[in-house]
Amino acid sequence: MSEILRLDRINFSYGDLSVLNDISLSVTSRSVHGIVGANGAGKSTLLSIVAGYLRASGGTITFLGKDITDSSTKDRIKYGICRTFQKVELYQTLDIFDHILLAIRQKNKLANLSKSFWDFIVSHNATVNETEEAEEILATVGLSHLKNAPVSTLSLGLGRMVELARALAMNPKLVLLDEPSSGLNQEETAQFIELINNISGSSNTTFLIVEHDLTLVTAVTTALTVLDMGHVLATGDTTAVLDNSTVKHTYLGR
Repeated sequence: MSEILRLDRINFSYGDLSVLNDISLSVTSRSVHGIVGANGAGKSTLLSIVAGYLRASGGTITFLGKDITDSSTKDRIKYGICRTFQKVELYQTLDIFDHILLAIRQKNKLANLSKSFWDFIVSHNATVNETEEAEEILATVGLSHLKNAPVSTLSLGLGRMVELARALAMNPKLVLLDEPSSGLNQEETAQFIELINNISGSSNTTFLIVEHDLTLVTAVTTALTVLDMGHVLATGDTTAVLDNSTVKHTYLGR
């Protein structure tokens, strides 16, 4: 398969504190690529750099053959990069359908994001095409039966599925997931694993996942990068990386 994302010698510091050092990795199109490492390894920082929320102090980012190192977050979204966050960020006064509708309108450049999301929703009825698209996305993530439920009533697991649905509504080529299993119970994690596997197996979407739960990592990823104190410890096929003697000793403690 072709390469969708390449990071070459990415560096980042907070003041005098070096967080990422010469990070290089390649993500294959339509793959599920995991990033793991101990707390403070630089995982979420790296994801923020790919999304454009932080700027690398050195190195290059190439997406679909295009150098996006200096591209804004907004432009990266246009190119097809969409991110979710470790902390679920939803609008408590809106229902699930409205969240998906907003994402569809943002993708179609119809939403004025400087205005209140709620004001925008109540003053604009969904078109037939918007409704059909939203319904299809909700069916993909298994939320059709809850489409009118306020997100304030949802469990954390369902909230993460809404975030994923909202990301998919942007029709992304690359979805960045930051600790998607954080706070989930065993059943919710199993449901999320099934969802990612279903989507990755039936679409052109590529996933780059920062995760601490190795059960989820081994269940969904085809490639894996291990970070250790801001350096790449190992990267490659998931099974081979987890069998790497250095990874076993440094990260897995075996």
